[in-house]
Amino acid sequence: MTLVERILPDLPVATLLAIYSGGFVLLLLELVVPGVVVGLLGGLTMLWALACGYQHDRWVVSTSLLVFSIVTIPKILVGGINRLALQTQFTQGAGYQSVTEPPKALVGREGVVHSTLRPAGVVMIDGEKLDAMAEPGMIDEGKRVRVLRTQGYQVVVRET
Repeated sequence: MTLVERILPDLPVATLLAIYSGGFVLLLLELVVPGVVVGLLGGLTMLWALACGYQHDRWVVSTSLLVFSIVTIPKILVGGINRLALQTQFTQGAGYQSVTEPPKALVGREGVVHSTLRPAGVVMIDGEKLDAMAEPGMIDEGKRVRVLRTQGYQVVVRET
């Protein structure tokens, strides 16, 4: 028995189809299981089944499986990649609001602490909730505060 006959044995068509299908299932499993081992094993199994078919004059079966692979596998891969991308759009109509930088005009305004500042929390200034940071440490809920400055997306406040 030659090396080629050992590597590519003469298998019945049903066995070739079963081996190929097993490889295809492993390839599909790769979309769910992290890592590359399962997909690589599935792809190699499919290639081995195709090679066995071509080696032993099963051209119709092997060509059909090859065409199936060429048509199906790219669709599965593209579909798997598309599922990874976020499809939802975060719009104001759906209730989402983008964070905007607080205006510099808030400096000097007064408001009330909405949630305890330890040192960060939420303050209510002119009826609008804003992320805030207490300058000297912690300020309890309900206390009055004055805006000292804006810093990025937060306002820096001090108890009045």
